[in-house]
Amino acid sequence: MRKWKQLLAGAGLLTALTAIPSYAAGWQWMDPNNDGISECYYFTDDGTMLTQTTTPDGYTVNEQGAWIINGAVQTQEVKTQGVKSISSSPSSLDRHTAKTSQLNAFEYLLYTPRQAAENMPLIVFLHGHGTGELKNLKKDRYLTALCQEAEKQSGAYILAPLLPPELDYGAKGMFPGIEPSIMELIDSTAATYKIDRNRIYLIGCSMGADSSIQIAAAHPDTFACVVGAVPFHYQCPIAKWEDSWGEALKSTPVWLFVEDEGSAKRKATAAADAIIAAGGQAWTEVLTGTDHGQATTRIAASMGTSQYGIYNWMLSVSQ
Repeated sequence: MRKWKQLLAGAGLLTALTAIPSYAAGWQWMDPNNDGISECYYFTDDGTMLTQTTTPDGYTVNEQGAWIINGAVQTQEVKTQGVKSISSSPSSLDRHTAKTSQLNAFEYLLYTPRQAAENMPLIVFLHGHGTGELKNLKKDRYLTALCQEAEKQSGAYILAPLLPPELDYGAKGMFPGIEPSIMELIDSTAATYKIDRNRIYLIGCSMGADSSIQIAAAHPDTFACVVGAVPFHYQCPIAKWEDSWGEALKSTPVWLFVEDEGSAKRKATAAADAIIAAGGQAWTEVLTGTDHGQATTRIAASMGTSQYGIYNWMLSVSQ
């Protein structure tokens, strides 16, 4: 991490400090060598430009501080008077609070695509146990992976509710305990941003995966498909499957990824069998040789890879 003036001066790109504007914290498009092409840099509150690291919102910058994706520096043509388009921002993962029928202050994060438009899809992500605060949710590996894939394609809005910490324990809590609030938040988001209601997707990790299955079974007409990443962990108090949910989910494709553990595999197999028996589509992937943590890490890393391509699969499905 280096001060941006020192970095640019050392690179021979800064000749007159008096001509340099003051940059606010966060992402800034800059054309330091005046070649008509801007690169994007991340500044902290004290004016430090981050280099060769991952930014607080989950993006990668190289040794010069430029934003990169798969090693490629991201650029844009210089706009009039050097002002960047808002739609070109590499990050728009914003904090929000909503009032619902159950909660006075329901906190959540919302990712807005770079080229936001009407009739775009919405991915709803339910996090796992122990997240606690929005700052932790913002660093979640699944949410980060989803946002990175959306950034590459400008493909979808992403909604990530924060489970109130006091509900993060016990069979009566967790996300199913605030199911009405979840559905109200999805509905208000879809209405506000004119989401394509045929392309609302639900994905959850661990406790969030169990929650996703149960909420989708209660509201199958809302979701185009469901992805459950490591559900049915034997220590999770809400980890269960009821065969009646197969009928409910027969029109909602379900993709389950489970660790190599007996009870998780049995419940995932029962879930897929019940959905298929009802005439639906369901797939179970067992990550051989993994425990809960290892499976969690591996699936998050496969969000956009050819092995699974979870992000693209979700967006390929429509009601």
